Amino acid sequence: RYRSLVETTSDLIWEVDAEGRYTFLSRKCEEMCGYPAERLLGRTPLDLLPDDCADELRRRVEAVIVDRQPFSALEVPLHHPDGRQRIIEVSGVPIFAADGRVQGLRGISRDVTERKRVEAERQRLQQQLLHSQKMESIGRLAGGAVLGAIQAVLFITVFSIFGARVHSGVPGLVTLVLLAMVMAIAIGGVTAAVGVRTGSQETVQNSFPLIFILLFLSSAFFPTELMTGWYQTMAELNPITWVIDAARQLVIAEWSWREAGIALGTASALAVATVALAARQLRIRLADS
Repeated sequence: RYRSLVETTSDLIWEVDAEGRYTFLSRKCEEMCGYPAERLLGRTPLDLLPDDCADELRRRVEAVIVDRQPFSALEVPLHHPDGRQRIIEVSGVPIFAADGRVQGLRGISRDVTERKRVEAERQRLQQQLLHSQKMESIGRLAGGAVLGAIQAVLFITVFSIFGARVHSGVPGLVTLVLLAMVMAIAIGGVTAAVGVRTGSQETVQNSFPLIFILLFLSSAFFPTELMTGWYQTMAELNPITWVIDAARQLVIAEWSWREAGIALGTASALAVATVALAARQLRIRLADS
């Protein structure tokens, strides 16, 4: 009574005996395997597969016999007589005799070649999109770093016109310009992470007040020695304070490798953290899509 269903389904219905020889194959056999069912009766599925895949199928079948449990979604490559390779998904259950012995297997085979092709194409496009968005983000971060350097040089020039000078000399000037570039990358990483996560330019613009809050909770406006209570504690723990204090020393005092290291090291750590956060948000968004 199920013959019409078996013969019209898009899957190949099969049955093998205890020796693994085909005892039944539905009409889908010729379309999927390239051979009429009559030609394969009495042969084993292993005859149609490459050696490595045949070994894997043999192990799975032996496990079914020993464990007396079904197997499912085993993907095997099948070389079709038309020259194309197809990917077949095989699932099966054991057939038990009256005395409880496993006397064969019964199952279905499904051609998933097109599905695998679509999945591979989708993965390729995702990787291509990821690469393009990475390059776009790198371009924006690089542009922000260049802009930061230009702004640093501009501010130093303007202040020098009015008599201010960097007491640590040329090394200090170079460090301050590099510091501006690295901090621009760190801030760019924050905005990139927010933009990728939300996909909203408005949200990115609204995130800038958070940066000003971090600046306010630092020594940007006055030294931590003049602060008290929780405000002082927050400022002393704020990495931006470490950057600002070290940069301030390079401006008002002689050159110090220690202060330069603290400024650039802290800024670099912030930049690495924010860029890594942006990259993670990009991977999450691509996975969700």
